[in-house]
Amino acid sequence: MLGQIVYQAGARPRLERAQAGGLRVLRAELDPEGFWGERRLRRAARLLARAGAVRVLVPRGFDRWEALERQGLRRVDPLPFLRAHAAVLAVAALRKAGQDPARCAVALRGERAGRDLERAAHQLCALVREVCVSAPRGGEALSGTLRWEYGVAVRPDFAEVPAAVRFDPGTWAAGGAVLDLFPPSPCLGPVGVSLPGLEAGDGDPLCLLAALWEAGKVDGGALEFT
Repeated sequence: MLGQIVYQAGARPRLERAQAGGLRVLRAELDPEGFWGERRLRRAARLLARAGAVRVLVPRGFDRWEALERQGLRRVDPLPFLRAHAAVLAVAALRKAGQDPARCAVALRGERAGRDLERAAHQLCALVREVCVSAPRGGEALSGTLRWEYGVAVRPDFAEVPAAVRFDPGTWAAGGAVLDLFPPSPCLGPVGVSLPGLEAGDGDPLCLLAALWEAGKVDGGALEFT
């Protein structure tokens, strides 16, 4: 079950069944301010955990995870959602910079050519001019596959590449627009992701989008990458 914490002045923690972007959630409203703010948060965490919540949507900028983690609650991780859309994020970064993706190269960098990197590479073949696969383990084999299946130009990575997606923190950070898709905090640079009509309130819209995507309630074609 998905939980949600909502800040509301004067509210004492209590649970109610609610909707967040079309998802059913267990919502706990609380006032985080004042002497009893931390105690209210701990009570909300206990209520959510006892009711069967495992992951929690939280307000933007939430930094009090210790109280939730003590009850076994964890955040909604946006990383799988972002990695699944790595190719379109890279293309959006190029367009944001005023460049034509069909005339540009995109670098994909990881310690290995894992599932997410490989998926992005295949998708990019129809979207950009060149793909640079930079992965010590499996990168050369993937490059050969791309040449064979798509006839795409696969070139070595280079510092001036217009856009790059990093799947691991130890990879090269050079390039025009560099997107970091690894924990603990993915960085999309100038790119934003939204779903028209989605109301996130004071919550983190990216985490709500990730939860909707996991639940199969987001059509990829409806997303906007700007």
